[in-house]
Amino acid sequence: MRRAVFLGSTLATCFVPHLVRAADALPVHVAGMYLDASAEIPYALELGTPRSAGLDISYEVLNNGSAIVAAVMSGSIDIGFASPSPLIQARVRGLPVKFVAPAALWEGPAPNTGMVVLKTAPLKTAADLSGKIVGTSGLHDLTQYEALQWLEKNGGDVN
Repeated sequence: MRRAVFLGSTLATCFVPHLVRAADALPVHVAGMYLDASAEIPYALELGTPRSAGLDISYEVLNNGSAIVAAVMSGSIDIGFASPSPLIQARVRGLPVKFVAPAALWEGPAPNTGMVVLKTAPLKTAADLSGKIVGTSGLHDLTQYEALQWLEKNGGDVN
């Protein structure tokens, strides 16, 4: 009888923390962007890593870092993967956002973004884009700053 009680209580202590952890998983709503670096989140979810750490993560994709910062500030998400520019802009304006951890590091020299036009378009150089509207995925985001820098460096007029 003692052996059965000992085995039963030992098995219970082995399994109960997992059951309690699953039942008491901390809900966290996370947002990322359509970037390869944001893929870490869905990969972790597919592997079940957050659940095994006691987290119940829901994930959504937003268009850019500015949208993610706005979602964090509104409370519709708890944490987001965003480029530094919108976070810096928010901090400068006194909003209580925090950098928690780096999420991606680009070490070049190969470019990781590009500007594209139709193959048949008459736009072939930066100067050809002078006076044109150039779309980026976000305002005051790295994509906008990269486009402006490339245009200035390669003979485009950004005014």
